[in-house]
Amino acid sequence: MRENGGSVVNIIANMYSGMPGMSHSGAARAGVENMTKTLAGNSIKSDSAVTNYGSANSDIFERNIPNIPLGRLGKTEEISAAVCYLLSPAAAFVSGTTIIVDGAEFLHTGRWPTSGRDNTKSYTWADDSGDPKSKL
Repeated sequence: MRENGGSVVNIIANMYSGMPGMSHSGAARAGVENMTKTLAGNSIKSDSAVTNYGSANSDIFERNIPNIPLGRLGKTEEISAAVCYLLSPAAAFVSGTTIIVDGAEFLHTGRWPTSGRDNTKSYTWADDSGDPKSKL
């Protein structure tokens, strides 16, 4: 694959509405789907991801920016904010769904250019002083 490229094709049955009585099969199919997406790319840049992928792949995240309609990489704080919402009373009626936090990458079809659309301010836990504990 490294020398000649290639493609990976995974075929799974529809598991998007749940599979009553077959949760083991649905979980396996969802795992295959997630593995495929994970291997295809990632739009969240974190210190641990950069460390794990090494300096040889230092631009692995930046190369994905043209596929993100918001025109920038996500931050770990933006993922944790979504998790905090899901764990809060405000999400009491949210059930059985997936919240996608990816700058609309999931919706990108490649038909329209996305670069230069960085008009959203990224979220951070730190306040203007730079102290991350001040917002907790």
